[in-house]
Amino acid sequence: MEFQKSGDYLAVGDRGGRIVIFERKDEKDWHSRNELEQLDFTAMLHPIFYYKTEFQSHEPEFDYLKSLEIEEKINKVRWCATPNGSLFILSTNDKTVKLWKAKWWGMNWSIFENIHSKRKNSDT
Repeated sequence: MEFQKSGDYLAVGDRGGRIVIFERKDEKDWHSRNELEQLDFTAMLHPIFYYKTEFQSHEPEFDYLKSLEIEEKINKVRWCATPNGSLFILSTNDKTVKLWKAKWWGMNWSIFENIHSKRKNSDT
């Protein structure tokens, strides 16, 4: 489980290999600023997170060299820098690290696996 740097998103990995993303949506404070200044205490509201999307990150595998079954459970989830409004998430199980890109398109989330940069071959 990990919060995004801004605290707006929360990613949770489970034993079934799924990643669930929640988005922060705080309730509005119904007091005016004037009323809050008159109170003897500060109103501390807990953040509220709502379900956004989930996806299957890892599937069970079999390592033939070690004759070992690799579980699909998520060991770690990390948020990466977001240069263009997309959300980048690293997830890992016992064997594989995957990079995911999640982007809000209209009314749905699009999830892309194993994002990588393309290299140009220059023979000059």
